[in-house]
Amino acid sequence: MIKIALVVPEDNFIKDAHGIFKRHNRTHETTRVREEHSYQLIEIVVKGEQLQSLSFDCDVIVSRGILAQALKNNHQRIPVVDIPVPGYDLIKIIHQAKSEFGNKQIAVIGSQNMIFGVESLSEIMEVPIKSYILNNYDQYAELVDTALKDGCEIVLGGLKACNYSSQIGVKNKLIQTGEESFWQSITEAKRLAVYSRREQEKAKSYKAIMDYSYEGIIATDFDGNITVFNMSAYKLLNVTKEKATGHHVRSIINKSKLRDLLLNNTEVNNEIVRYLNNNFTVRKVNIKLDGLIIGRVVTFQDISGIQSMEGEIRKKIYARGHVAKYHFEDIFYKSKVMDHVIRVAQRFSQTQSNILIYGETGVGKEVFAQSIHNNSNRRNAPFVAVNCGALPENLLESELFGYVKGAFTGASKEGKAGVFELAHNGTIFLDEIGEMPLKLQTRLLRVLQEREITRLGGDRVTPVDVRVVAATNQKLTHLIDTGEFRQDLYYRLEVLKIHIPPLSDRKEDVEIFIDHYINEFQSRECRSIYITPNAKEKLKQYYFPGNVRQLQNVCERLFVLCNDKIDAHDVESVLLGEEEGEKPFPIEEENSSVLSGKESYEKQYYRKIMEECKYNRSEAAKRLGISRTTLWRRLKELKLNE
Repeated sequence: MIKIALVVPEDNFIKDAHGIFKRHNRTHETTRVREEHSYQLIEIVVKGEQLQSLSFDCDVIVSRGILAQALKNNHQRIPVVDIPVPGYDLIKIIHQAKSEFGNKQIAVIGSQNMIFGVESLSEIMEVPIKSYILNNYDQYAELVDTALKDGCEIVLGGLKACNYSSQIGVKNKLIQTGEESFWQSITEAKRLAVYSRREQEKAKSYKAIMDYSYEGIIATDFDGNITVFNMSAYKLLNVTKEKATGHHVRSIINKSKLRDLLLNNTEVNNEIVRYLNNNFTVRKVNIKLDGLIIGRVVTFQDISGIQSMEGEIRKKIYARGHVAKYHFEDIFYKSKVMDHVIRVAQRFSQTQSNILIYGETGVGKEVFAQSIHNNSNRRNAPFVAVNCGALPENLLESELFGYVKGAFTGASKEGKAGVFELAHNGTIFLDEIGEMPLKLQTRLLRVLQEREITRLGGDRVTPVDVRVVAATNQKLTHLIDTGEFRQDLYYRLEVLKIHIPPLSDRKEDVEIFIDHYINEFQSRECRSIYITPNAKEKLKQYYFPGNVRQLQNVCERLFVLCNDKIDAHDVESVLLGEEEGEKPFPIEEENSSVLSGKESYEKQYYRKIMEECKYNRSEAAKRLGISRTTLWRRLKELKLNE
């Protein structure tokens, strides 16, 4: 609903105003800019002295003469439409006065917009006419008196001029508003109302955008008077003044580089400015019209807020399962040696230092890495794991550091973030660090030193805050001696060191794992099975080269192969190399007396695998689920590599 207020000095000042308005609505029904616009006319009678205190609930005001001018001065927010007094209406009222009072000198009193050029009608109407311009609302009596002194005998004007003339016995006639003039005013009022409503909608949208902007925004005119000061600016600058808009910059902003930027013509882009012990990144542009500076706009953000927002954005954009799911409570153990290792790891997790985890294949190095992350103050940030030995050098480089679009053939058109970017504010786990090529070791060392990365094919430097947990099953000091690992990188990684003992050094933990895995398989398959104490003892005696991972596989194989019970014979068959689709590997009778020793089982098992793989160590290591280095070491210990 669009409201149009007709402000007049008395009731029925315009005859049948509401009737004219209704006819106008019907006539202009099809010309509305929007279907939802309907128009309502509100007639308000006011006295001039009331204008200062009155407020109007409307979209546009329609009024006449000096009252319209006063409304324009006092209610600048609401547009005001003047009801014109056309020449036809003036001629008509002059003719009536001449006919009624004779050919006497006429004084026409009114605002300039009402009676401009009325004296030119003297010759046409054959009557002397003199005009008196009304400049303020209380000037009527003064102008009537002046007209009388000038020899005028008849007064034509507005309501106050006519009322005063009547009081002092001077002939007068009211200049009335004709239907045509009011009709024209309604047309203009509706046009202005729709335009005003649109501008108000734009202004509210603009204000919402400004107030909900994360950046502080301040705009000034050329002299430094504030024209825009959004909500973020109030908060960031700790401004308590009720309204900054309209005030000069110097009364709002303390003496500082920020204030200087609001007052000078220097433009800046992402400059760091300190204000009230806070660091802001600031951008400043000048507003120009026809090449001349007419104002300035400064936008700024708190750097700490940017960093927090960046972390949230990275977390949301790259939430691709980079989450650590294990905690220290998930590690099964009974041995004192593991209790000590876990206590050390828990203490290390509270620091920001890099950690190097040693341990054979399958001991659970990543479980420890995830537990360290979840026990640190980085627990709510990403945990990203990458196996340095699983990818070729070129793929590993792009995986670690990312690449820009078009960096190489086959690269994604959008480019790709590397794991260091994904792990920002969190933890990156570099497994099999000893397998990393020397070239990438150099890049990794630089990242650890500078805490910044450059994507492959790019030149933009991106700061990263990551904690590195690396893991290896090799002796890095040996690799340093052979030139396969950088000594300076070694010392960067081995700030804190954790050694996870193999399962063979903590036999008391084996039974805990057996019970856990068997129970897990029973729940998963909805089937019960009993494992005898002798079977558990056989498993405890075995030396698991693949450690916990291999023990889990063995337990699952036993669960699948056996029906209701797992006994010692089942364990012996599986440990001696039962393969999928094969019969159990037979135990030689002459060796049965020594089968309780770990070496007899392991030596037969390794020999069988090597023979089946035709002594191809890569294939054998893959079958065993261990690295080539571990395989080489075990073959040497078992004297099978001669």
